[in-house]
Amino acid sequence: MDRLGGSEVFHLPLTESDHVGLLVEVRNSEPVARVGGRRPKPFRYENMWKTHGEYNEFVNKSWDPGPGRADLSTVANTLSTLQGALKTWDRDVFGSVTKQVKELRAQLEEERGNTLYRGPTDRERSIMSQLAEVLAREEVMAKQRSRISWLREGDRNTEFFQAKAKARSRTNRIKQLKDDDGRVFTEQVDKERLACDFYQRLFSAQDDLVPELVCTHVPRKVTLEMSELLAVPFSEQEVEAALFHMGPNKSPGVDGFNAGFFQTHWDLVKKCVMEAALGFLNGGELPEEVNKTLLVLIPKVTNPQDLT
Repeated sequence: MDRLGGSEVFHLPLTESDHVGLLVEVRNSEPVARVGGRRPKPFRYENMWKTHGEYNEFVNKSWDPGPGRADLSTVANTLSTLQGALKTWDRDVFGSVTKQVKELRAQLEEERGNTLYRGPTDRERSIMSQLAEVLAREEVMAKQRSRISWLREGDRNTEFFQAKAKARSRTNRIKQLKDDDGRVFTEQVDKERLACDFYQRLFSAQDDLVPELVCTHVPRKVTLEMSELLAVPFSEQEVEAALFHMGPNKSPGVDGFNAGFFQTHWDLVKKCVMEAALGFLNGGELPEEVNKTLLVLIPKVTNPQDLT
């Protein structure tokens, strides 16, 4: 699956027989082609950062919503600043885990070759300790990408997590889409355009709607007591409960921070996030920079063709 992940099987209907021919095309895994070159990699919060000794101190210093009462714009701006700081810290301090694993394994092999039949040296033990720590980080990174929640890291399940992530990526790949006129598009930019157009039409309000005409034919199910309960202002307990019911590794939003970040640093971000959330939920405005989302198409059928 890893080496030949681009392979496909096609059914070839035959006119003179009730049997079906099978055409198997064996191909290497190929990256999805993009027009106009590769896009810059979006920011994603990494759970493995938490294993670094300087991480918590760095986040505490970088989180600065400023004075005054916070709103959703304040939270968005603070997260944007933290995002830039974490990018720099990841590059300059944390470093590439994959590169570190490769370098430490090479050092370990060289040290063992020089000390054959003499037993492990202090340097070899030091390298092994560093390698174990980096391998643990690699496993955390692989698990986050696999989206698996039922298996904990800690038993070197890295290869399993990586295989699941690759299989998930292949399953979710949409190779072509049709528009309303039946034209087939295979280029990535065309598929993205079709998806955006489809959901803009789907979620746009229709013209000349008169809800009252429909509501007159719908029996009332909400009692006065239920209505009063629904109109009660949101509380801090409800916001906190909602956050901690979220899966920590679920897909992040446009800013790249998943629920796990807020759960881990709740003592630090609680005041700012709580003020902003309650300010909006209890009648405030929703700023445009917050009202954005990522469209991720997940196929519900094999080899989908139509967005419907």
